[in-house]
Amino acid sequence: MPPTETALVVGVGPGVGESVARRFDAEGVGVGLLARSADFLDDLATDLDDATALHLDATDADAPDRALSRVRESHGPVDALVLNLPGPADAGGDATAVDPSNLRRAWAQQVPIALRFIRAAEPDLRDGGTVVVTNSMQSKRPNGVSPARASARFALRGLVGSLADGLSDDGIHVAHLVIDGWIDRPDLRERFPDHEPWTDPDAVADTCWHLVDQSGDAWTHELDVRARGDEVRFG
Repeated sequence: MPPTETALVVGVGPGVGESVARRFDAEGVGVGLLARSADFLDDLATDLDDATALHLDATDADAPDRALSRVRESHGPVDALVLNLPGPADAGGDATAVDPSNLRRAWAQQVPIALRFIRAAEPDLRDGGTVVVTNSMQSKRPNGVSPARASARFALRGLVGSLADGLSDDGIHVAHLVIDGWIDRPDLRERFPDHEPWTDPDAVADTCWHLVDQSGDAWTHELDVRARGDEVRFG
């Protein structure tokens, strides 16, 4: 694989997004950091060696083109795209209360955003680039807590799988990274002091880098990670 020199990380906040940005920066990669939280992004970009803060709303239709234009100007063509897309804070009710508007809102924050960013980055990624899309175990094992969120996660997995197959001939490695567990963040530990175990976001970032740095002779297209001692679930 050609060396990774520039990455765009979409969905950078405390946790996985920040850890991925720091891991890539440690490897000497120029990093574009995209999120709405201006103060957090600015502080993180200042703390990294070669990073650009992109204060954008990923749901805006022009966000991919605007982000990629700035990253190319600052760092060069994008070799790696990491999509760490959060689901909606309110995805509607449970199986007895969910309605079509909840489905539309949940899907809108997952599926079209991923496709727009991948499509916009595709010219840069040909012949050796990598896309990593994070997701939750809801993409493989749904429950009745939030059918809207589960359906969006399922759809995101389907999109990523289809693109992985369709873009492979163009030399683009598309990988679906399922994070099955609670991310170790101070805010979550404070809200749920009795929960165990926790998934280390730095360890997730190491796995993300492994996917980006893989040889084209043995690409991984789907991988799930969880903390030691957490329930191992297949399917």
